Amino acid sequence: DPAWCMQQKFDGRRMMLRKSGDSVETINKLGLVVGAAKPIVAAAHSLPGDFILDGEVIGDRLFVFDLLGRDGDDLRDMAYRERYAGLVDLLAGSGPHISFVDSWAGAADKARRLAALKAGGAEGVVFKLWDAPFTPGRPNRGGPQLKLKFVATLSALVTTINTQRSVGLSLLGENGWQPVG
Repeated sequence: DPAWCMQQKFDGRRMMLRKSGDSVETINKLGLVVGAAKPIVAAAHSLPGDFILDGEVIGDRLFVFDLLGRDGDDLRDMAYRERYAGLVDLLAGSGPHISFVDSWAGAADKARRLAALKAGGAEGVVFKLWDAPFTPGRPNRGGPQLKLKFVATLSALVTTINTQRSVGLSLLGENGWQPVG
């Protein structure tokens, strides 16, 4: 559907980056200001103007998928297509520490990239409505963003630690915590 674009989903920490004058802050998904890698902060200082970026941090790289504010203007009510165009413009040639996440729009491009990402071991993709305003929350909850994960994840509890450098794991089941190995 051409109304939707597709982007690679990265397995990083969700982070917003806000630059205002000489101040650069990174904000986690709980809204707390947290530290960022020095190369990310330096890259933000080298970009023009003030802005708010939304992305995922992996090591010393910020993969940005949305532009929420620019030079004092709140862009969240704009269509994603317009915010993304502004993001590409802002980050063009920005270097390796802050980069925009590619978006694919055409059916053939999406199909080709989807197959390549699966084959390459990517975590998944996110589909976004081009004309949607910014909606906070998680893409797997529906709405103008839909997440397709290629891998399943789970949480386990370490219930035993032994001297042979191994652990026992348990999973929560219908009858409480069950040992699984």
